[in-house]
Amino acid sequence: MDNKFDIERTKHLATMLWNKYEQIFDRSKDILQKNRNVELTLDKSKKEVFINNFCNRYKFVMDTYMDNVVGSLDRHKVAAIAIIEFIGSDILKYDEPTLANNEIFIPKYFLAAQTGLAFMQYWFSNLLESKGLERIDEWTWPKLLSCPQNEYFCVFSRNLYYISQRLEGAGKKYVSDYNELDLAEKLYLIEYITILSRGIDPENLVEDN
Repeated sequence: MDNKFDIERTKHLATMLWNKYEQIFDRSKDILQKNRNVELTLDKSKKEVFINNFCNRYKFVMDTYMDNVVGSLDRHKVAAIAIIEFIGSDILKYDEPTLANNEIFIPKYFLAAQTGLAFMQYWFSNLLESKGLERIDEWTWPKLLSCPQNEYFCVFSRNLYYISQRLEGAGKKYVSDYNELDLAEKLYLIEYITILSRGIDPENLVEDN
């Protein structure tokens, strides 16, 4: 028996994610372009491409990894799929700026990560609220003990870029060869650190199946 994959619900979810990406792009564009002499544009013609790719990957994860009784994916897997497809759908357009040695310019990875995490935060806050707890307005990031001057989110975004480069260097495609569950696990740990930092007992957040 197949999983209870609902294509219309999944398309609606993908549309919500696209709209969130647009909002974050509009909010972040000037900051990302600052001192770069580069113009970032969002290719809105790729909206349907993203939605279709998102739905296909969502169904793949359901069919490949989930038990038949599972009706939908959790927020960590959804966010992971969104991040991968935002990167792979080539929706952000710009000419590469002149960079110094070892410098990288990775706005598409930054925006993809920010959108996936924003989605996850919204649904996690809904869960907190349903349990009588306060919503969160930001994640608690792990402290980088070896390079405390850097922010974990920047490292997280850079790692998405480096994984992409490694896969491409091996003749693979980022979208088809990135492990969704590996990324979902990282996102779950960010959430778990936030739970513990706020003194919440994780057992109190167990969701009904």
